Amino acid sequence: MLFKFRKLLITLFLMSSALLVSCNNSVETNKPINSEEDIEIIDSEEQKNDVEKQKSERENLEKQRKEKLGEFYVPLLPLGENKEKKNTEVKALYLTGHTAGNDLRKPYIDAYGEYVKALSENNVEKAAGLKEVAEQANKFERIIGIAVGTEINGLVINVKDDNGLMTYDSNVKIVQEMNQKTPIPIKDIKGMLKILQEYDIYTIGRIVTFKDKNFAEHKPAHAIQLKSGGTWYDKNSNNVPWVNPFDKYVWDYNIAIAREAALMGFDEIQFDYVRFPDGAKYYNQITEFPGRNKRDKDEAIAEFLKYSKEELETYNINIG
Repeated sequence: MLFKFRKLLITLFLMSSALLVSCNNSVETNKPINSEEDIEIIDSEEQKNDVEKQKSERENLEKQRKEKLGEFYVPLLPLGENKEKKNTEVKALYLTGHTAGNDLRKPYIDAYGEYVKALSENNVEKAAGLKEVAEQANKFERIIGIAVGTEINGLVINVKDDNGLMTYDSNVKIVQEMNQKTPIPIKDIKGMLKILQEYDIYTIGRIVTFKDKNFAEHKPAHAIQLKSGGTWYDKNSNNVPWVNPFDKYVWDYNIAIAREAALMGFDEIQFDYVRFPDGAKYYNQITEFPGRNKRDKDEAIAEFLKYSKEELETYNINIG
């Protein structure tokens, strides 16, 4: 009898111990979330999930854009890049791609800037002390130095020049195709723009649009045509062929270049030669514009500008 009683006590003791352990584990597992550490963990997980979701959505969007844009495809601004349009009154100097292709060395930029300031202040002694170093600055460094030392606060830099040639290596498929044999003067476009940004210089990328000898020669079907057949050449511009301003293919080419320039870091895109050639009274009689569809010339220009504005909206860049 005593043995059975002891056995019962031991059994009860073991059961109560197991119950306590079970309760403790249950409390630990389901404890209320009230500590800062717990909240931070949850917030961190939610943020991580949001980031992963955004990445996935962006990948799908870029895939769709690649299919839609084809050879004109340019990625959107990177996720999280909060690029804002600048509202600035600009006084700018113009640079060719060859000038902008010079190396940039800050000591010479700074020296030339101080040299320009000293001259403007008529500080002969200070200017004389800076002259030796300042004169070692190359042309591009001197132009930036002028901006540093005067009211100049912007630079217009060729992206696609008057012959339709790119000034830096492009990653856009069709632009690469059009510039396989083009000497590229600006070797590090992002590095150049970063330095200009450090000097608070407003950068304008110039894209010569419809006067494009390079594109017209590579893609003659998209040039202004002779009624008798073949490409029309402008006698007023050293026999340079122009691309057809009514042609949406031409529009997409120039807008692709503008998108990429925005990605590179330019503050503004300047579409230049957004017009038809001079001398219309002469060439109207002998030329034709495929895709015109009875539209006036001013309609073509207005439609291109409207289209370019819409297509560049997501890149948060000014258009001039």
